Amino acid sequence: MGRAGVAVVTGAAVVAAAVGGVVWWARQPPAAAATHDRAVRLFDAMETYPGTTALDQAREAKRYGDVRILVAHGDGADRVIVLAVTATSSRASNADVSFLPDSTVYSATRCYRWTPDREWGTADRVGCPERRDVDPATAPEPPAASATTDEVQTLLAEGADEQAVRHRVPAADVRTERGAIGVAVPGIRGYASGHRVNDCVLGRRDADGVRVWSLGPTQVAPGELGCTADLALHPPAPPH
Repeated sequence: MGRAGVAVVTGAAVVAAAVGGVVWWARQPPAAAATHDRAVRLFDAMETYPGTTALDQAREAKRYGDVRILVAHGDGADRVIVLAVTATSSRASNADVSFLPDSTVYSATRCYRWTPDREWGTADRVGCPERRDVDPATAPEPPAASATTDEVQTLLAEGADEQAVRHRVPAADVRTERGAIGVAVPGIRGYASGHRVNDCVLGRRDADGVRVWSLGPTQVAPGELGCTADLALHPPAPPH
């Protein structure tokens, strides 16, 4: 076959593919197509906040509304989530180009499957399962705070030494240096999107008196300030 023949065949293939794409686009109701766009955004959000369990992760998507969790189970690389995603459109079809006002809202629900190996910005459509398969495990309830700022304030104001502080607050990190005592009490503020949110109560008593303050989750995150008695004794200078 000559170059002209190859060009004709190649051109015909391209035209056929283009026509096929146009036909698929025309047949796909706008609301149904919108479910895919929503699923992509929901899955991206789920990976930004992966959560402690599969259900916690799926609930991150459900926060956006019009989402049902049909499958959520497994751990690590075996985690599987299937969501029923609903979207709406003011057009019945892609051929609808009417500019007349129409209060009709068309909706569609489609199911999409997420696994840890999903590529960012994608969503695989699947058939909706007949039965829900959801592991009810969620992040544990946050434990009671080991010590509040008021409790640390009271301990230090009462003149408690290292031994007394450790007896009253076993989780505390305590250290004495040059007549000053530093106390750090790590804690769990709660859970957000399945993630544990840590905090820290710091206290220091020296010749100038007692000072007690708290660090937020960002400050005690890995690689940041942490929560130690040394930090209470030598707090960083406030930002200017």
